[in-house]
Amino acid sequence: MRWLRRMHRWRGLQGLRRLSQGLRGWWPWWWLVPALMLAMALGWWTGAREAAGRRESPAAGGGPGDAGGVAAAAEAAGAGPAVPALAPLPPAKPPQPARRGGTPGLRAGGSPGETHVVRQGETLYGIARQYGLTPEALMAANDLKDERIYVGQVLVVDGRIRHQVQVGETAWEIAQRYGVTLADLAGANPDVSDLGRLQAGQVLVLPRGARPGARGSGAGPDSEVLAALARPGTLIWPAQGTISDAYGYRIHPLTGRQAFHTGIDIAADAGTPIRAARDGTVGYAGWLHGYGNTVILDHPDGTRTLYAHASRLEVREGERVAQGQVIARVGSTGNSTGPHLHFEIIAGKPIDPEPYLP
Repeated sequence: MRWLRRMHRWRGLQGLRRLSQGLRGWWPWWWLVPALMLAMALGWWTGAREAAGRRESPAAGGGPGDAGGVAAAAEAAGAGPAVPALAPLPPAKPPQPARRGGTPGLRAGGSPGETHVVRQGETLYGIARQYGLTPEALMAANDLKDERIYVGQVLVVDGRIRHQVQVGETAWEIAQRYGVTLADLAGANPDVSDLGRLQAGQVLVLPRGARPGARGSGAGPDSEVLAALARPGTLIWPAQGTISDAYGYRIHPLTGRQAFHTGIDIAADAGTPIRAARDGTVGYAGWLHGYGNTVILDHPDGTRTLYAHASRLEVREGERVAQGQVIARVGSTGNSTGPHLHFEIIAGKPIDPEPYLP
């Protein structure tokens, strides 16, 4: 039995010797394996203690309704690391009710307005009642000759009248026809650069309160009025200078297109006095679209004279002026290429001033 013990001892020593020889090549790193195992055990133990502490005191992680408390509980239950809670979204705005049958359009002055697209089975009277308009107002706003409409037609339903300019028609005629002032017509059409140079087919928006046929139909001037204007001394030249542009059709110096010139242009130095061509009352004194600083005189026989592009005005509305009185100074305001006076005579509609000047 002794020799058997010696054999086992010898084999054991040989095994240790072989193990030591195998470990000899990597002995500096053998301690990493237990070190990593120890670190993992410590990490698990620490996490378990923290989870137990949160379960015992939920206030430390937030109340029942707190996102922090819910995240901690989920982590403690083994759901993994908690995901940060997202901030609540702002409340959504309530949907705005859509206009029934309407589509975006344009009002006068470029502000958003309302239009209506005609649908199958609709009538002019029904559409007018839907928007609180009279059939006549709806027809006038869309320049309709009768109540006939068609599917897909776009109707303006903001209650304002639209007028399509005819060949040779002027802003003065349109304003008189609808019973509005030229200043109000200009204010309703700020996108129109020059009311004195309208194009055939152009659409103007009439200000609220306009009434078709309120002041005549824009017929030509009365022959007696023209005869009275032709009498010597009735009119004088409103400014000293030379005619740079005559009455009638011409190529517009700014747009390069043919347009009707409703007066004459008198070129003169800036500051040259502008005088009243005849006795009258100041009906308008101020800024007018395209015309710049403008004076309009009303005369006893119903005619008017207009003086535009002034650098300075010397009178006020309602003031009575005598023939030859200085009412303004030559300038280049509004749509102008240089200092001059734009002069018009309106007798129902603008007429050529040159034959009536001395």
